[in-house]
Amino acid sequence: MVRKFTQAICWAGLMLVVGHVPAQQPGKPLAPAQAIEQMGSQVFVDMKVRSSMASTNGYGAYVLNSETSARSPNNLRIVIDARAADIYARLGVFDPASHFFGKRIRVAGVVSTWDGHAQILVGDPVQIEVLR
Repeated sequence: MVRKFTQAICWAGLMLVVGHVPAQQPGKPLAPAQAIEQMGSQVFVDMKVRSSMASTNGYGAYVLNSETSARSPNNLRIVIDARAADIYARLGVFDPASHFFGKRIRVAGVVSTWDGHAQILVGDPVQIEVLR
């Protein structure tokens, strides 16, 4: 019984990683520049990951950028925190930066700022949907 339950959880998790289960949709999808204007609000963003990297702050986070240059004023950062990165690792995605690079994604979350940059913090993989 436990084995079947574990297999079901792993399968559901895999579906999240490959994008077959939609993220929670708080409203109409916005472009990254529109989302930046909604600071402090729950949004649903549709974007292509144009650059990505593992965070260098030592917290085990990954950053997905909507612009090629992370310093662009129109860039929206999607920050996958260590908790979400750990879940991805258990599902076989050991480098979310490489996994999402070049893909079109939809992200649900609250727009905030950190170090002067607009971001959406992802604490659960269900917040990100990979679009085909």
